[in-house]
Amino acid sequence: SGSIISIINSFGFTGVIIFQYTAGYLSENFSVDSVIYIGLAALFLLAVFTSILSSCHKFDRKVS
Repeated sequence: SGSIISIINSFGFTGVIIFQYTAGYLSENFSVDSVIYIGLAALFLLAVFTSILSSCHKFDRKVS
């Protein structure tokens, strides 16, 4: 369980780093509004990914 938590934390930090550079690039070259759209898209993807992980976790718990 400790290795899974470290993988989740590393993906979280990597996502923040990627989002900061993407947001900076888009706000510099396009508009500041594009950063809001990227943030909303990232929030939606996070919600979908979390629901997939939680449903897989419930399935694993029922099997064992």
